[in-house]
Amino acid sequence: MFVLLSCLCGALPYRYPGIKWGRKDAVINVEVYVDPLCPDCLAIWPTVQTVMDKFPLQVNVTLIPMNLPYHTWSFYVVRGCYALYGYDNELGRNFMDALFKGEQNQFSNSALSEVPESSMAAKILNYICNKYSIKYEDLLAKWNDTHLANLASTGLGFAGAHGVDGTPTVFINGVMTDIDQDTPVSTWVSVIQDLL
Repeated sequence: MFVLLSCLCGALPYRYPGIKWGRKDAVINVEVYVDPLCPDCLAIWPTVQTVMDKFPLQVNVTLIPMNLPYHTWSFYVVRGCYALYGYDNELGRNFMDALFKGEQNQFSNSALSEVPESSMAAKILNYICNKYSIKYEDLLAKWNDTHLANLASTGLGFAGAHGVDGTPTVFINGVMTDIDQDTPVSTWVSVIQDLL
């Protein structure tokens, strides 16, 4: 049965993927599947932050980065997110926050049109190292960590196994919702308060 399940779902992630905010013992678990280069994910991020601020003890949030195929460099950014999160959880959260506050444009197709794919890993690593004053060798070690690389490479398959076909996609307590970047904070609050 395990072999069949593994074949259906693709490669199994070493750990449950994601960049986590909030208390582990929170009663409401919000998972948002995101592509770090998706403008719709940039649009939903302020609302997610407001929800976290409004329910700091009751809600935890996990952003599950995945690379959509039409964002050329997204896989490299996802891998950079996991490498940095593996290096330092807080810096990983800060980088995701920065991406969704406008830094994703640093990695757009047009911004990187002159960068060959063979140089992309170094480009992402240098950007992160310069931003957070990290030694390149230290972050490169996390980039090359097989468990962290596994999280990045299984992201799209993991999302597909959960019925996710675009970003942002929001789950609350394990159930997919129709909440998206256009959903007002008041709707989020109403849904969460009904669960408390």
